Amino acid sequence: MIVSLASSLYIRIMKTPIFVFFPIAIKHHALIISKTQNTEGVYILDYSPITVKKETLLKTQIKLLLGNRVPAEIRLRFIRDAKYNEDEKIIVSKDILYRQDAEESQRISSEIYDDIRDGEIKERICAIMDRCKTKNNNTMNLYSYNCQSFCSEFSKIESN
Repeated sequence: MIVSLASSLYIRIMKTPIFVFFPIAIKHHALIISKTQNTEGVYILDYSPITVKKETLLKTQIKLLLGNRVPAEIRLRFIRDAKYNEDEKIIVSKDILYRQDAEESQRISSEIYDDIRDGEIKERICAIMDRCKTKNNNTMNLYSYNCQSFCSEFSKIESN
């Protein structure tokens, strides 16, 4: 489903797996952002937990399941050679499934943002990130503010 078709941009919410080893659990929501005729790739913008140094991903996931708040980030990824409607190709991309440590992940997001050449895409991504950046003090809780809440914020931005 396309949530927004602003000028020549496609922006929609896509459901992706939460766990690499359990690909049918498609409860993670992410925004897909692309030019209408783009064949180079798509941008993925999502809100994901950060695994704190000296803590395993499993421990972070257990904290989430128990209803605790964990540090989170807005991630930006670029999936090369994917089109906005190629969910299968996007979902299996290591760029969406693989979780780097917080510093590495933030470095990747910054590099991708800096490399965006299309002004319209960059402006839209910036607007979404700015609006959602300060929500819940850059933390997430599985039950009250999570990736689905982040995408819901995007829907509110679009309806204004």
